[in-house]
Amino acid sequence: SKGILVVNSAGNYGPQPSTLSSPADAPGILAIGSVKKELVVAGSSSRGPTGDGRIKPDLAALGEGAVLIRSNGQVGFANGTSFSAPQIAALAAGLWEAKPEWTKDKLIEALLNSGTQADDPDNLLGYGIPNFRDALYGEILAVEEPEEPLAWKVYPNPILGDELFIHFGNSLSAEFSLIDLNGRLLESKSIIRGSVKEPFRILLEGVKPGFYMIQMQDLTLIKQSKLIRH
Repeated sequence: SKGILVVNSAGNYGPQPSTLSSPADAPGILAIGSVKKELVVAGSSSRGPTGDGRIKPDLAALGEGAVLIRSNGQVGFANGTSFSAPQIAALAAGLWEAKPEWTKDKLIEALLNSGTQADDPDNLLGYGIPNFRDALYGEILAVEEPEEPLAWKVYPNPILGDELFIHFGNSLSAEFSLIDLNGRLLESKSIIRGSVKEPFRILLEGVKPGFYMIQMQDLTLIKQSKLIRH
């Protein structure tokens, strides 16, 4: 209800029905099941329905034979929804970064609709395995003329002098922010250009050598990039 997306492992108490572990049965969150490499439900993945009859889990990802780095630094394999849920969390984070204007519920809706079982969800895998591109762009209902892509280019990078050029968006103005690696906002200002075919020009006088994050924002469009200052 606070607008925060919660991604929760469904649990590893399958294959019996209604074996979800709390709070995977909660409404308004994403409960994640586990699939094998063959993309079928893993035997241990907890199943729905919930106690009040709702379909769960919501989505699924690889959780049997998942590759991970162990506490000793070695690469290994493990099974469980504890390894499938983080994949969906990363997917959702990337999608929300691309669509910052979406609400939490809109984000969930887009992910569910992109699932391999969106037309026929069940209590094994929910809406299935999500697809980032489908979630981002939605269903293509008709053939339309493609829009000219929004440019995004930052140069020179690494930068030696003070002039930085950024191709961004389709507006004549934008908000530029310079952020250090600790997340501190070092500079924020409005910038303009004479034509959308020209890059924005930013002067970085007084900026010390190091690694930075730059951000450009125009209404709901936000882009970020790492910047190396020599």
